[in-house]
Amino acid sequence: MKIPLRFDRFMLARFLGVLLLLAGAQLQIVDSFVLTSEATMFLVDQYGASPSSAKGSIQRMMVESGPPRATVTPPRSVRWSTLSVGLVALAYGIWGRRWK
Repeated sequence: MKIPLRFDRFMLARFLGVLLLLAGAQLQIVDSFVLTSEATMFLVDQYGASPSSAKGSIQRMMVESGPPRATVTPPRSVRWSTLSVGLVALAYGIWGRRWK
């Protein structure tokens, strides 16, 4: 099966490069993300302790009774690596045909 020319890997690399550059710029600008109560409860359900244990029941009680929002602060290394990978993917998408 031959992939149509409009979906070649260089165009995909340019698209992913632009997306990763935008995501990296967003991570550089924003210091932390505040999750909604539904997202916080999803994280407790998926990654918290089991509800039958004491730790799990305390986690669920804290989320249900307190302010139901979790704050996520991405580390600086993720910010810079996202920008770097986006730049490399964009460069490959632009100059990849010349490197063949």
